[in-house]
Amino acid sequence: MSISENSFHFRKPEKKDACPIYIQVKNSPPLELNTYYAYLLITTHFRDTSVVAADIDDRVLGFIAGYRIPCRMDTLFIWQVCTDKSMRGKGLAKKMVYHIMNREENNDIWFIEATVTPSNIDSNIFFKSLATFFQCEFSCKDYFKKEDFAPLNHEEEVLYRIGPIKKG
Repeated sequence: MSISENSFHFRKPEKKDACPIYIQVKNSPPLELNTYYAYLLITTHFRDTSVVAADIDDRVLGFIAGYRIPCRMDTLFIWQVCTDKSMRGKGLAKKMVYHIMNREENNDIWFIEATVTPSNIDSNIFFKSLATFFQCEFSCKDYFKKEDFAPLNHEEEVLYRIGPIKKG
């Protein structure tokens, strides 16, 4: 069953969303599952820079975890993006970013950053397409090397920077 755009809404995450977000990420490889506690923090401490897309029954269809970089408050760092399998490929993630960026409390955010592993093709395509969506510049550079993740066996992460964002 496909879901029409009129049957979902965007809102700031709430503590009650931590569980469905945790389960959604757990069921969405290759996303890395954070601790449940991290999702509680996202839904409380970082709610102004995060978003939930929910259906008419308030079931979580997607979310973005984001925060302002403390030394660059004009930059939104997108930590994690996840959409329900039924919503993938429908532009929901871009609409969620747009929702965050156009909140009144985020009017002074002009840049978006994220780190992505080279093997995560969907995320690479998504973040590159955000620059086109917002009609702005896109750059990337090496950020976390494989050695930075020792003792884990984790792929390197490339830093993407998008902006300045054209709002409206």
